[in-house]
Amino acid sequence: MTSYRPYGGGPADQLVASGSGAPGSTASVWTAVSGGSQVVDLVDGSGVPSDHVTADQFGLFTFQAPAGLGTLWIDPGVGGDRRFALQPTDLGDRLVTLELGAGSVQALRVAADRLSADFAAATTDVQAGLTQAVASADAAQRSAAAANAAVAALNDRLTAMQTPQTPPPVA
Repeated sequence: MTSYRPYGGGPADQLVASGSGAPGSTASVWTAVSGGSQVVDLVDGSGVPSDHVTADQFGLFTFQAPAGLGTLWIDPGVGGDRRFALQPTDLGDRLVTLELGAGSVQALRVAADRLSADFAAATTDVQAGLTQAVASADAAQRSAAAANAAVAALNDRLTAMQTPQTPPPVA
């Protein structure tokens, strides 16, 4: 489904309608001040699809055109190739949306920076903890090796004490 943007209905559009004659007059819609393409996928102020625009009872051209077109040009047929520019009437709302979106993007960037800093700090803490754990394990291994050596020495002494001694020969 095509998305549409609103145009017309403002004081400048009254000037265009006045130039074309009166309420009920028609105009074609174009993508450029000269040349360009005629826009025929339009929806009038009542929501009816149309290939042209019609001035309402106040002489205003109010219509919708496909999103993404930006400035459009109305040719009311007043003589020559005179066209009048119309901007979408939702520009203010779209700017606010963009500003809010930019604020959201900025907030996301700040949050991402904070998360990145928190992650870096956590990584540093984990690395320090691992280094300490490895040092403790090394110390425990050295202590175990020393304890094993002491036990072996005690076993050797005990074995030596349990071995019967042969008395020296009597002369």
